[in-house]
Amino acid sequence: MVMCCVFLHLLLLLSRVCSSRRLLLAAVVLLGSRKGVAGVFCTLLVCIVNSVMCCFRLVVLLLFLMHKNLAFCSWNVRGLGHATRRDEVLAELISVSPTFAVLQETKLTSASEHKTASFLPSRLRQCVVHDSCGASGGLLTAWDESTCCLIHSSSRPYSLTCRFSLRTDSSEFTLTNIYAPANHGEKQAFFSELSAVARTVAGPWVLIGDFNLTRVP
Repeated sequence: MVMCCVFLHLLLLLSRVCSSRRLLLAAVVLLGSRKGVAGVFCTLLVCIVNSVMCCFRLVVLLLFLMHKNLAFCSWNVRGLGHATRRDEVLAELISVSPTFAVLQETKLTSASEHKTASFLPSRLRQCVVHDSCGASGGLLTAWDESTCCLIHSSSRPYSLTCRFSLRTDSSEFTLTNIYAPANHGEKQAFFSELSAVARTVAGPWVLIGDFNLTRVP
């Protein structure tokens, strides 16, 4: 367990150090500006470096989640306006007992403490909310306060981002709750928002939710 912890922290350190890969890529692009085989080789090298770094960050995230033994429940609840629906959500969250409950399409224009208590178990009463616009949208992220504490949160039209610190070792990670637009014309705005969120994140990052990217015909 100690070796696993040390290995994990080394990986996280490397992920930060490797952020300086922009210097490497800049140098490769400069060399690749020459024509001929060298240019093709350098272009391929840029693609390989980017691919390796994406895989590396994914491995770091997976190791982080496996080591911390965190459980996530993501659910497009399609509205929490009716008492019967809230009872169903409450029963399911009690049954699966997640560390984090990440809900989309709550359709709640305001979520009072009394309202959230009607569908969140007592261990998940700590939450942040992104209110819906009328009868569409709405995000809620709830967590087990005995496991982690909230550092800060921010909301955007299609996402709710929270930064957490784990109580066991004070390690931090970011969780982004997504409810992407179903309208194809808004997809570019969604991806631009996701790119903007990415620029604010350092370290392990979990993106979870309803991306509305694939639909059954």
